[in-house]
Amino acid sequence: MQSNLKYLRRRSRTNFITSLFSIALVLFFVGLFASLIILGRSFTTQAKESILLKVSLVDYTLETDQQAFIDSISQLPFVVKTKYVSKEEAGKELLERTGEDISQLLGGMNPLEASLSLQLTASFLHPDSLSRFKQLLNRSPVVSDVTYPLAMIEGASRNITTLTVLFSSIGIILLIIAFYLIIGTIRLSIYSQRLSIYTMQLIGATSNFIRRPFLLNGLLHGFLASILAVLLLLGAFQLAYKWLDEMGILQSFSIKNEFIGILIGIVLFGSILGLMGSFWAVNRYLHRKLDELL
Repeated sequence: MQSNLKYLRRRSRTNFITSLFSIALVLFFVGLFASLIILGRSFTTQAKESILLKVSLVDYTLETDQQAFIDSISQLPFVVKTKYVSKEEAGKELLERTGEDISQLLGGMNPLEASLSLQLTASFLHPDSLSRFKQLLNRSPVVSDVTYPLAMIEGASRNITTLTVLFSSIGIILLIIAFYLIIGTIRLSIYSQRLSIYTMQLIGATSNFIRRPFLLNGLLHGFLASILAVLLLLGAFQLAYKWLDEMGILQSFSIKNEFIGILIGIVLFGSILGLMGSFWAVNRYLHRKLDELL
């Protein structure tokens, strides 16, 4: 009898540890996928914001008018950064690229115009938004022309839309799979105690009284599994950040707040699913006849 009790305790402990690691691995992959989505979004945002819009300025306009125009553009909410390039600086840049001094070729005259390079937010870099912005800029008397790589922007927008739909679909499927795996794992862990539930009903225990310890155990189960998943994620991202640092691109990504949000979400998701899984599993075995449980 005593050996049987030891066997049951050992089996129960083994089932608990097995289900704990199973849920933790599912939550780890959910968190890893969510982190990859955020990392990819940060990368595409950086790539889009590296696309510059060039505003060529009319020659011989007053310096005060140019400065007033630059100040007004810099204050726009979708303008990340502005860079003014004078005629002389444009000539020097051309000399560095081609090795030819254009002013000497034209008898000392510099035909290049001063320009203003604009770095815009990724959300604003859309063909329709840029077209309207270009029309607005062209109305200014200090602007002679506005250019930007339309084909590159259209291609980037299409790729981002495609990737968003693809990753969102995969994310939803992964969440559904995680949901059923976690619920199924908790249900299996409660299955071994179905006869205990039947016995408690025989001695007059109410449904709420029977559910309470299972719900607390499920909540603890989900919480511990999510904490284990968080530790695995922290270890994985420690390795990833080390690799990004070695590649020299760590400074390009700023996802600290989003990553913290993922960790908190994993803990909440795991705890809630543990609670829900226990509730549904216990209800499955309540008010059942003995022959239905065997």
